[in-house]
Amino acid sequence: MNKIKEYVINLFRKEYHVSVFLNGDKKFPNGLQHMTVALKKITKVNNKQVIGVDANNNKYVFNSVEEFNYQIKKVM
Repeated sequence: MNKIKEYVINLFRKEYHVSVFLNGDKKFPNGLQHMTVALKKITKVNNKQVIGVDANNNKYVFNSVEEFNYQIKKVM
């Protein structure tokens, strides 16, 4: 019975993985040129900012003065 309940919850759950890629030789503090964030709601995405809500219902904001590339994947 738990598996059926879990399946129905996952059917209606929305989750997106937003990957941000920095241009040139810029790096994040962890030393990588990209980072991925799991968001359940995306409010605004463009080449300078990402705004949304994460899995814990906390507002997530990423701003940059320089433009970056991004990729959005919907997770089922």
